[in-house]
Amino acid sequence: IRYDAKGKLKEQFVELNLVTDWTNGIYSSAGYLPVNNEDYGGIFHKNINRWHFNMEANNLSKFITGGFYYEGGKFIVRFEDPTYVGFGHNLDIWATIKPFDRLRNDINYSYSELSKSAGGEKLFAGYVVSDKISYQFNKNFFLRVLLQYDLFSRNFTVDPLLSYKWNPYTILFLGSSHDISEISDNNGFGKYTETDRYFYLKFQYLWSL
Repeated sequence: IRYDAKGKLKEQFVELNLVTDWTNGIYSSAGYLPVNNEDYGGIFHKNINRWHFNMEANNLSKFITGGFYYEGGKFIVRFEDPTYVGFGHNLDIWATIKPFDRLRNDINYSYSELSKSAGGEKLFAGYVVSDKISYQFNKNFFLRVLLQYDLFSRNFTVDPLLSYKWNPYTILFLGSSHDISEISDNNGFGKYTETDRYFYLKFQYLWSL
């Protein structure tokens, strides 16, 4: 139970969770909100019930690890005025692939949708997928490339970063960032164009006084 500084009731919830630690490094949990009431936008919303489930496999294999998280049920539609309770889903899937020690590939997929009611009109639906590729040439030299596509904004991002570490306190970073967005012409046809690009250089050195 949560109140604001003036003593006004802001939130009430009860969450039930079942957590299981399986063999071979597999972990899972399942939960449900039988009670979930919240004051938002001047309205006290009741019965915002939803459930969630997730599973992770962190030690199953040296080559690949990962997991997923799902949440579904009722959510407050916070961007409408007045606010109300809708129905939605959230899904996260992630994996880390390591073909060999120096190369690491972190992949993540996130999907979200929200409707006015269960089976009703969708307010939004989309996903964000990202891939972070890292390569350690040696103990000093490191390369990372981040690739991400956002369906909500129809934007593709490329962020390469190169670093060289002389010691734990002296590091040189060289990187850039590129935004590629979908631009519609007068006929409504979309074309992906680079809209932003910048480069940066950072040098870190620690002086002992």
